[in-house]
Amino acid sequence: MPAQDIITIPSLVIGGREVVPVSSVSREILAYGTQPCLVYPVAPTLATARHAFFDRNPDGSCVCPEYRENVLGNKGKGEWFSTYLRDGKKAIVPERLFLHPMHGWVAEGSEQDVELPRIESEDRRWVLEYDKPTGFPSSVGTKKEAQRVFGEDASRFWYNPNGLRAVCRFYGADYGPFFVGAGGGPDDRGDYLGVRLASRLSNTEGVATPQKERKFVVEFGTEEELRKYLAAHRSMGEFLSRAKIKE
Repeated sequence: MPAQDIITIPSLVIGGREVVPVSSVSREILAYGTQPCLVYPVAPTLATARHAFFDRNPDGSCVCPEYRENVLGNKGKGEWFSTYLRDGKKAIVPERLFLHPMHGWVAEGSEQDVELPRIESEDRRWVLEYDKPTGFPSSVGTKKEAQRVFGEDASRFWYNPNGLRAVCRFYGADYGPFFVGAGGGPDDRGDYLGVRLASRLSNTEGVATPQKERKFVVEFGTEEELRKYLAAHRSMGEFLSRAKIKE
């Protein structure tokens, strides 16, 4: 993937701890209509995307204006993340994701407790605050309350507290530019949802702590090659072995 097609998202450090590592993601969302169970190994986390879109430098500038501009320029579209939600209580970045014949979808990997807000009514699904280490909303209220905090970036939130749920971001007229949805199953899909190829770091302490201090980007040639491979293969190990990793 040419350098001009890659966006670098800086790390997020809170209290001296790096909670979101440096990442490289493709500038464009690819492979719309893909199931999240196929792309989680190479998609960015929700925490990475939240940081890239909302956070500011000390001088007030965006930490990643390229990502933010890309999101705002793609109304009506969205992307899957490598973050999953289990039973409304755990944020998981899977190392393995598979369909068990008796237990349904099973995710194994780094996980972290989350305290999601109780959504009391339809008009109180607007996000007032986000949990930065996981990227999930931690407080909700009315649209007017959210606009006082985020202005035009005010966005809604919805989740299903039952089972394993895929997580996406969507920009819609009635949802805001960073609507977080955690309601679909790992094999659900939407023609308006695609994936960005992203750096993938191993984790040891929660969902965003890198095990090794190294950065890499995933290269997969053209989008056509990616689509053909996704259509023909279901094995995640095979998918990763075919992806080209550049140190």
